[in-house]
Amino acid sequence: MSPANRVLLAVLLLSADKNGAVQIGMGKLGRVAGLSEDQLKSQFTKLAAEGYLRARVSGFSGRCLFGRVAGYVFLNLRHVDLGGGEGGQITIIQCFPGFGQAVELYRDSWDVHRDLRKYRNDSSLLADYPPSHYPAIKSAISFESRWNEGCRNQWDGKASKVLPKLQLDGYFQELQPSQAASYLQMRINHYASLLLTNGDFENTISDDYRVKLEDSIRGELVSPERSGVEPALKAFLTAVWQQVKSARGMIDLVKGVDRCLVSELEEKGAEYLILPMEAVLGGQHALTLQISTKEKIGPGDGSCWVIDMPGHDSQPDVVNAYEDVTTSFPKRAPRHIVNRYPSEQDLSEEEQISYGLRLRGHKYPTGNA
Repeated sequence: MSPANRVLLAVLLLSADKNGAVQIGMGKLGRVAGLSEDQLKSQFTKLAAEGYLRARVSGFSGRCLFGRVAGYVFLNLRHVDLGGGEGGQITIIQCFPGFGQAVELYRDSWDVHRDLRKYRNDSSLLADYPPSHYPAIKSAISFESRWNEGCRNQWDGKASKVLPKLQLDGYFQELQPSQAASYLQMRINHYASLLLTNGDFENTISDDYRVKLEDSIRGELVSPERSGVEPALKAFLTAVWQQVKSARGMIDLVKGVDRCLVSELEEKGAEYLILPMEAVLGGQHALTLQISTKEKIGPGDGSCWVIDMPGHDSQPDVVNAYEDVTTSFPKRAPRHIVNRYPSEQDLSEEEQISYGLRLRGHKYPTGNA
């Protein structure tokens, strides 16, 4: 690497947390590293091409949530030059339907917001009918109930009384929805990773820790235009617990193939990290989970498990057709295909990029976000 490459990498390493995350604006990063905007672009391209960067999430100015926030850069701490050979580690990747919680929140919010506009502008159009009489109100109730199960008893009475309670869509009306969704999903994954590492379940988490968790999230979800963020907080928490559940399901699938490997990881105080970017693959999204320990974990150390992923370029070490434990007898066709690779590096470069394991070389940061 050139001296400029090393300087930028050193600045990022010194600023990174234990997961390799660095929150810094590109303008500030350029000043600290002593690089012009063009030089910064060039150095990022080089670091990405060499596999030192996992992802970049742009900052943005949120008018509904977050306010003005700097972007994040995520280092690949499993790179051999960054100490990646130390300790034990495995990676689990699974493909899920849809585009991820954050994209769906913003997309569905726009639809609800558009459909409710005429009633919010003139509530007399609702007359005295119940909510079920109006498709737009029904869709909005379904949307809010999906992201906050506890609100399902609020929808009784006349539609005109229900309308003011439908507030969630208003928190997801950003001018930069794609940037906002990437940032939101990254923060959802961050909190889900903390809960996985702490071993918390939604029905067993302590009251004290739940309060701390909610206060921490509430502090991030500051709304420049609103006095409170409770509807958005509840939706955020729903998304976090969904990610925790999905990640635990992925771990259980790998346990079905190699129980000893996962049990050994858990016994050694594993830390869990859901990578910040969820790659979209033809109407589906990839959730990538990294599990790490301070000690080596035996023959399975370093392995990469890929579940239900379409279009592999590389050949797995082991292919297992795994029957979900919930499937009733007689046995049906396998519901999950679990492929094992010796390591992440045995995936093709394009697969690593698609699964969020490395940043594409030409996707360098632009602007001051």
